[in-house]
Amino acid sequence: MSPFLKSKKIAITGTFGSGKSVFLLSLLHQLHNHDPRYFRIGEDREHKDTTIKNLTPQVIKDQQSLFPYKTFAQRLMKSGGGIWPSRHNASQRFKLSFKRSDRMRKDELDFMTFPLERLLDLNIARTERYSDWSDRVLYHIEEDKEALRAARPYLVHLDAQEIFIERLMRLYKTTLTRFIFDYKTFTAPSTFMIDLHGGRIDGGAAESVSQARFLGLPPGDGSGPKEFIPLSGIARMRMPEFLETQEKHYELYRSRLLKPLFGEINQCDTLIVLLDIPSLLSAGRGAFDEQKWLLDELSKLLRYKAKGGQVLGRNQIRKVALIANKCDLVRTFEREARLPLLLRQLTDDFVEKLHKTVEVGRFICSPCVATRPHQDPQTLVGRLIHPSKNPERIDKPFDIPEVPKSWPSEYTPQDFPFSKVWPPALQAHEKLPRHYRLDDVFRFILQD
Repeated sequence: MSPFLKSKKIAITGTFGSGKSVFLLSLLHQLHNHDPRYFRIGEDREHKDTTIKNLTPQVIKDQQSLFPYKTFAQRLMKSGGGIWPSRHNASQRFKLSFKRSDRMRKDELDFMTFPLERLLDLNIARTERYSDWSDRVLYHIEEDKEALRAARPYLVHLDAQEIFIERLMRLYKTTLTRFIFDYKTFTAPSTFMIDLHGGRIDGGAAESVSQARFLGLPPGDGSGPKEFIPLSGIARMRMPEFLETQEKHYELYRSRLLKPLFGEINQCDTLIVLLDIPSLLSAGRGAFDEQKWLLDELSKLLRYKAKGGQVLGRNQIRKVALIANKCDLVRTFEREARLPLLLRQLTDDFVEKLHKTVEVGRFICSPCVATRPHQDPQTLVGRLIHPSKNPERIDKPFDIPEVPKSWPSEYTPQDFPFSKVWPPALQAHEKLPRHYRLDDVFRFILQD
């Protein structure tokens, strides 16, 4: 590799709504419109400010997954108040190169995003035989009383004298929806929860909201969906033709989606994990437990470093940034006082399981600060998203719940009702939205 070029491949992940698109958009926007007064790149504050020059977007192979930076930036900077990026692909990419004023070399950064919920599929990626995966899922259901109750109609029909495949698929979709609403961790295939466009299954009656989702790969190339469900050993013997179809769909899911995705993640040298603590608090204890489980699955993906015998390739990640994101939704005086401890409690087990050579950084961050302080320290000002509370989308004061000193052993969504807000309404002279310590994360990424 040329000494005058430093390339880094960076993966950005987090659960649905954790802010992956906003994080990447805000970072790209700061780089495209770099002002060293507000976004510090150099390590030494005493010397001349480090600036960016010759920033050039690079061509990526998969244009369908290209992160639409210009479109999203225009929406964010809309006069009178912007809107957040929409989802058009669950995994997005953007590649750029630039030169720093304090270095001779050129930096090339290759970004990719992916939903952390794809880690629900890690067992599928590592399990070659469809029958082994089926047996494992059914075992987990049998061992969980709540799951067994939710899956009872499906299991009953699976043992019926005459099995109707369409009814079986419909029943499993309803079952899987209930698993998702109850934060069960065996809700694979994950595309049922987070589709390939990044959309998440909505709340409501499980029977109705589930039927528009796909248990595997959606329709494409003129063919129908490639769906698969877990079948018992007896059902597999009774339906040999359906079994053959299920095995094919299972292998297609592994080969077309999982192996390329997890293989690409393993090729990254830096991983950014966004942890939306306000959302974890406002969603109840089940969301916290699911987040911990997903981090544990992520640690399994990152632990494997030995050559040979690895279905997903050898892991190359050397840096992990763990970010308490959207800190602007928390009371100003609690951001640095309480979020760092909550972040540690949430991620200590994950960090402990990483290889000792992996460098870990933990950060409190808001890529785009959408609130401002109020004279009442328990209140913030912002553009509430809730249509009934703010149909005009204007700045209004709103109450913020207290952040706990540590994660409660039990809590409900009613205990921490955090609000969601639109991006800030910028003034005419403002070129960039404010951020909170986004440049700290970027310097960590750039460090050799």
